Amino acid sequence: MKQFSTATRLLKRRLGAAVVRTGEAARLAASFDSSKLSFLPEAVIFPRHHADVAAVLALANAHRVPVTVRGRGTSLTGSAAPRRGGWVLDLLGWNRIRIDAEAGMAQVQAGAKVADVQRAAEARGWFYPPDPSSKEYCTIGGNIACNAGGMHGAKYGVTRDYVIALKGFLPTGEYVEWGRPVRKFSAGFNLRDLWIGSEGMLGIVTEATLKLIPRPAARWTMLASFRDERTAFRAVRALFAQRLQPAICEFLDRYAVQCAERQSGASIAAKVERGVPARLGQRAPPSRSSCSNSPGRRAK
Repeated sequence: MKQFSTATRLLKRRLGAAVVRTGEAARLAASFDSSKLSFLPEAVIFPRHHADVAAVLALANAHRVPVTVRGRGTSLTGSAAPRRGGWVLDLLGWNRIRIDAEAGMAQVQAGAKVADVQRAAEARGWFYPPDPSSKEYCTIGGNIACNAGGMHGAKYGVTRDYVIALKGFLPTGEYVEWGRPVRKFSAGFNLRDLWIGSEGMLGIVTEATLKLIPRPAARWTMLASFRDERTAFRAVRALFAQRLQPAICEFLDRYAVQCAERQSGASIAAKVERGVPARLGQRAPPSRSSCSNSPGRRAK
């Protein structure tokens, strides 16, 4: 792997050893993501402000140093692993969240965790729907880079549907803003959406303005079991035919249920009245017709 020791010395001289870290522990920690494929970088950079990011990219371009941007490193694809060595730009410390309760928007830095954004929004009466399974750990910057979705995606959409504006840097180091923090902005090319899902190939996202929606007034969870898969899918179609769209609709086949029951030692689908959904964490009365009209055996 190519070495960039001259460029690294220049960068450390410019930004300081506290920002540019070359110790083995820091480099090893930044060498892999959840794919567990390790590629050791030459330095890990913890920028303090936008000027640091611009300096890193300018010097990297001058010396042809690969730069990999990193948040929490929850990606399973290797996208946060520095496969070509070079420098890792760690934005995990950029985690400021500001909720505009009047406008229904969130000003969020790239290192903010998704679950923290959701909690901050709910505390002000709003809701941020995208919910990847790693939301307690993954960051907004990574979600934007991968256009992450989650279980809420079928009803509410994915990350792209909630990004109003972006701030960041081109690979060459120029600062850019795509869109404006307003609900309606239609001037010029829509480069904002081009960046979302580009996995860092077009630039580095440092901050985003996110759209929030009103927090749901009530939530309840239902678990129903059926004689076979065909009957279960018919019940789901009947539910949607009534214009009832659940936030999450998940299918578990019998093997997954049996495995979960063996692992937990608990019965997931306890015997109750035939075809009637029992409620878990009930906060509002459910509609029963979709399940009761299907020959389900048990519901919970």
